[in-house]
Amino acid sequence: MLYMVKRSLFFIAFGSLAATIVFAQTGGQQGRLQDLREQRKEAIQKTEGDVRKIRTETRGLNMEERKKVRDDIRTMRVDKRLETHELQREFRKNPTPEAREELKTKLKTKREELHTEAQDLRKNLREDIQERNQARQEKVKEEHEKLKEKLKLIRDERKKRSVENIANNIDKLNERLVGKFEEAANRLEDIALKIDSRADTLESEKVDVSRARDALKTAEDLIAKARELIGAQASKTYPINVTVEENLGENVRAARAAFHDDVSKIRQTLHDAREALNDAAFALKNTAPPENEPENNSSGN
Repeated sequence: MLYMVKRSLFFIAFGSLAATIVFAQTGGQQGRLQDLREQRKEAIQKTEGDVRKIRTETRGLNMEERKKVRDDIRTMRVDKRLETHELQREFRKNPTPEAREELKTKLKTKREELHTEAQDLRKNLREDIQERNQARQEKVKEEHEKLKEKLKLIRDERKKRSVENIANNIDKLNERLVGKFEEAANRLEDIALKIDSRADTLESEKVDVSRARDALKTAEDLIAKARELIGAQASKTYPINVTVEENLGENVRAARAAFHDDVSKIRQTLHDAREALNDAAFALKNTAPPENEPENNSSGN
């Protein structure tokens, strides 16, 4: 009987030792697996970070190149207008039928070139905005992940969902408004080209269009400024700062206010450009040919 008890105790002790060894081995394997997982995760994060860095640097180069192209196009447009004005001055000195036909031909060529350059400029800006949108989406994705982590500090589930929805809505609205602003800038530029063409025609008939030209120059500068603001807006994000639950509402309002201020600047710039175009169109409409003035004076006498 004593032998059986000793034997049972031996097997129990041996079994416990074996279980301890197996558990230790299993735990060691799990530890190694966990280490491997962590190393893999770190490697993936490093690779993704390197890829993002390369993309950012490439985008930066592309954007700089496109900005240079835009500057070159605008310089060429200014040069063409100066050439046209010089032709018109020469025509006024020698207003022969041949000179008039030559001027009309050159004005037509100028209009076609300006139209082509406007299309090139829009394509350039569209590519720039698309690239900025892509960069913004990647940044927004990162910020949303950080936001989810920070929101773990907030106990109220309803508030968590509300904050996430607001962050998503700001980003979607920003992308939609950038598209609408771009379309508005294109429409204003079309109007500016038509006013410029009309001013050329009147100027070739010896009409003083200096007031219209001044207003048109103001409008074109504002359109260019609006386009720069629109391009910058395509890159912007509005992360919501999460600290403590008591400040959550204030932080949400701050993000909304920053977004509203940026959007308002673009709206105001486009509005001012539209007003300047209206002034230019009104100035052209109320410009009388100088040859009519002597006839009116003689009839009055």
